[in-house]
Amino acid sequence: MINQTVGRDTVRVLIINLRIGTGSVGRIVSDLYHGIIESGNECKVAYARGGIGDLPIEDTIKICSDFEVNKHAALTRLFGNTAFWSKKSTNIFLKKVDQFDPDIIHIHGLYGYYINMEVLFKYIKEHNIQLISTLHSCWDFTGHCCYFDYVKCEQWKTGCKNCMQKSSYPKSSFLENTEKNYIRKKEYYDQLKNVVIVSPSNWLAKLAKESFLSSKEIYVIPNGIDLCVFNKNDGDDSILKKYGIHHNKQIILGVASIWDRRKGLDDFIELSEIVDDSIQIVVVGLSKNQIDNLPNKIIGIERTENIQQLVALYTSAEVLFNPTYEDNYPTVNLESIACGTPVVTYDTGGSGEIVKQLNFGTIINKKDYKKLINYVKTNNSHDENINLDIISNSVMSSNYLTLYEKLN
Repeated sequence: MINQTVGRDTVRVLIINLRIGTGSVGRIVSDLYHGIIESGNECKVAYARGGIGDLPIEDTIKICSDFEVNKHAALTRLFGNTAFWSKKSTNIFLKKVDQFDPDIIHIHGLYGYYINMEVLFKYIKEHNIQLISTLHSCWDFTGHCCYFDYVKCEQWKTGCKNCMQKSSYPKSSFLENTEKNYIRKKEYYDQLKNVVIVSPSNWLAKLAKESFLSSKEIYVIPNGIDLCVFNKNDGDDSILKKYGIHHNKQIILGVASIWDRRKGLDDFIELSEIVDDSIQIVVVGLSKNQIDNLPNKIIGIERTENIQQLVALYTSAEVLFNPTYEDNYPTVNLESIACGTPVVTYDTGGSGEIVKQLNFGTIINKKDYKKLINYVKTNNSHDENINLDIISNSVMSSNYLTLYEKLN
């Protein structure tokens, strides 16, 4: 139960995340902030990188400088223990938290090289503050990695050591400290009585129940998006003209913030070898180097200039193809569906959950490109009456507010 200040009519929530308003989690944090404020409660958002979006500056707290983030990242590269540096800056940050006096601290991932987990959890314990930890990956209950499906590792169930993925994010180039990290994370979570776990997907919730977090209450609250932004309007179609994307072709779209091995860029390259000229492949979120090495049949885009250009790409596409090999509850799937474009994805992680729930798209086996192409060419009718409320940010915020009230 929250140790709420006597006489206070509102609940004070401190949200902690690396960013505000950018990236999928950053947008979730912004939406949640607005939901809390609109409900008449109080909220501040603590962050370390980038700007503050549309949040008022008085409701934000900068955790540390960019220099501190870079130093933390460099130390992680050497010693492999992200979230265990930055003690001084975390202590300074917590003095600012004292002034806000939160009833709930709601964290959204501590592995972005910006905060010290030990110092934070000790503060939460000493001040008897309710902690809500929303898992956006598996990092909280492993000794190092964010995902382990790709390498089929199950050490996380009993104790991590000798990590085979130490070069994956958060990368370590020298030592790894996986065993020590695992023990410390378990210790910090075990010592907290007032802590609940939230997962956006049923898949990750199931894994959490098999980990050292199994003794905690675990809730599923799916991510949501702004349906006023992502919808069936045409968006800013200038991007179609800029890259020569033609409406007379069937577009297979891929969208990610970073295209690494687990996101499936190689699958798009393999797909391009068998599609005919009636299909155009467009991939968004690539680096310049990746674009330079693409085959001619793929149009590569680094970033859209604004959200409306992304909406235009979604609405113009026949399908969003998300060939992810490891993922939680991809926001791109929600965005595409909201724009009226079905999703084709693999049955990996929680990627297929919303596709199955809304029956808007299809699940295929890994690398089953023939089934993907057949779906593109034959699926000409989509259900126009699907209930999009379940993927809205307002429903997500409402679900979190219900949880806050339950814990209060």
